[in-house]
Amino acid sequence: MSTITPEQIKHGQRRIWASGHYERIAMLIAQGAEELVALADIGPGEAVLDVATGTGNAALLAAARGARVTGLDLTPELFEIARARAARQGGHVELVVGDAENLPFPDSSFDVVLSAFGVQYAPRRETTVAELVRVCRPGGRIAVANWTPDSAAGRYIDLLNDSFGLSRQAISPTAWGDPDEVRRLFATHDLDAGTTVGRIQWEFASVDDCLAFFEENFGCAATARRTLPPEQWTALRGDIGLLFSGLNRSVDGRLVLEHDYLLALVER
Repeated sequence: MSTITPEQIKHGQRRIWASGHYERIAMLIAQGAEELVALADIGPGEAVLDVATGTGNAALLAAARGARVTGLDLTPELFEIARARAARQGGHVELVVGDAENLPFPDSSFDVVLSAFGVQYAPRRETTVAELVRVCRPGGRIAVANWTPDSAAGRYIDLLNDSFGLSRQAISPTAWGDPDEVRRLFATHDLDAGTTVGRIQWEFASVDDCLAFFEENFGCAATARRTLPPEQWTALRGDIGLLFSGLNRSVDGRLVLEHDYLLALVER
């Protein structure tokens, strides 16, 4: 299999995240953004950057605390939803199209740099961390939340990643959920990352109901269903169903999944 370049990956990601209905997925992970913003202890007047903001989960929470917030994302198609949410909530977020691996801001631009389940998809971890550190002012904070490798969500994403051949190139979003890896990444900049683990619970009427929800709304699953050969998609869907069934916390026919995620806080 030929090597996929980082630029090709990011081009594909933009198309993937623009498909489906990401705002529905964002609601499932809102708790993680709440805990992340609380961990960063954002105060009024602080300059905050939310990297891979999506539909604005973390950015809007930071704005509600009185911060001056910029949300950046590779997929501007999501901004219309973020703006509508901001209008309903009476907040303001400046939205910028950009790449986590090449942030379009000067050095030391922000007091706080956030990312809730976003930077984990950037193909080059070292490059991304260097950019997060660069745009954070000395004395500021960097806070990120990402799925752990053993979480239901993390294992699901890894299965989808495998189907696109990305795991063969050591591009794994869940590496961001490994505390040793996160500490290593920031240690290369002489920074210490403190980590804690949070947990989100999802409930669906059944495994099939969950599979159908993600195939309609989650861009990665929708793209896999649309682009994979039928026999490969059928096998992948079966593997995902077995994964969810094996991790089910319910015994009454419903599907209850618990997802651990790593919260990391770095003082610049």
